[in-house]
Amino acid sequence: MTALPMAVLLVLTPHVTIAQGDVKPFVTKGFFRETEGILFRMRYPRFQAVTPLTRLANRVILRWVRRERAEYMTTTHRPKRSKGSQELEQEGLSGSRWTYEADYEVTYYHPDRLISMRFESCAETGGHHGNCWFTVFNFGRVGGKVRVLVFEDFFKEGSPYEQFIRDAVVRKLGEEGAPWPENVKQKHLRRFIVTSDGLEFLFNAYEVGSYAEGSHYAKLTFDELGPAFNRMLVLE
Repeated sequence: MTALPMAVLLVLTPHVTIAQGDVKPFVTKGFFRETEGILFRMRYPRFQAVTPLTRLANRVILRWVRRERAEYMTTTHRPKRSKGSQELEQEGLSGSRWTYEADYEVTYYHPDRLISMRFESCAETGGHHGNCWFTVFNFGRVGGKVRVLVFEDFFKEGSPYEQFIRDAVVRKLGEEGAPWPENVKQKHLRRFIVTSDGLEFLFNAYEVGSYAEGSHYAKLTFDELGPAFNRMLVLE
């Protein structure tokens, strides 16, 4: 688990990748914008290979980055001097400045078959502490067509996998020390990334633990995902 700091943003994790064949599978791009009272900083990947899958990934990611930037730079989100902001300023902290920072991690990369990645975004909006959250993207080929993958794509149709996976995730979170593992809902299972040996489910602060506990993770190996797991998506 990752503990969240008080009144400052997290130092975000560096990006890594599992490259399959490409010497340089992606380059890091970025948006940086600073206006009065607002700072926006975003890093994101641009995949170098030219395949239907990488074109889709680049298009979807760029659209999301632009939407995030537009939301946080709009005048309707311009900071106001709240009571909390004034208290922070008295403590020597910049309570009147809004910040948004995001970095990424590519966890699985095959330019023709499967790309998996996550963003970790952190925002300060004038309160006593910032908030951080995960956004995940999984791209793959299903039925000969490339598309954004959803949880159901990783399991055999018609199999009773949802309760099985939830039980396994709850068990794993309990082993890892999450205080509220029973709070796992089906919607939380949609936030996952693919790694070289399994699926990792990501939980934001407050979902299975307190703010002070930070984010939590539950990784299930391909074997732990059970017989309904669709291994064809990850086979080389």
